[in-house]
Amino acid sequence: MTTPGQHDRTDDPAVPTRLVDGHLCTNRAGIAHLAGWTPGNSVNVRARTDPDFPTHLRKIGRDYWYPMDRVDTYLAALAERAAAKKPPAVKPGDPDDDLHGDEAADALHIAAATLRSYVRYSIPYWTGEREGRPLLPPPDIEEERENKFGPYTHRAWYRRTLAAHQAQRPGPGTGAGRPREQ
Repeated sequence: MTTPGQHDRTDDPAVPTRLVDGHLCTNRAGIAHLAGWTPGNSVNVRARTDPDFPTHLRKIGRDYWYPMDRVDTYLAALAERAAAKKPPAVKPGDPDDDLHGDEAADALHIAAATLRSYVRYSIPYWTGEREGRPLLPPPDIEEERENKFGPYTHRAWYRRTLAAHQAQRPGPGTGAGRPREQ
């Protein structure tokens, strides 16, 4: 997504611009490019359903033209929404603390059962069976142990490892859908 105010360079051919009633404007394809979306029906749906989508200044031919100051305001609103969806930072503490089980879950602001699910879904990424970003980073400490129920794998993460991983998580609602062709 483009930072508000970055549209001042009008030499980007992916952002059509036009002077309409004395205002520098762009169309929906330009808004899609600035927001980092694929142009097409998605931006048309957002134009109808998103209450923050800018109001157009004028329709010329088949295109609606939006003043860049309104587009900037909309891009800022999108950035705020994205920031609000980011997961919370790991709870503060000694970066060298090794956290496992309930301690790791608490530091991540999730339930212990959720942590167990995250581990289960992350193992194929850690072992290289799957590519992409795991829900959890590989553990810093992983060893086979035994208790009264039998053998198990003990996994623990340093707080700094969890904090670095959590800071890079995109938040809910991302990554789904059909992959874009490169």
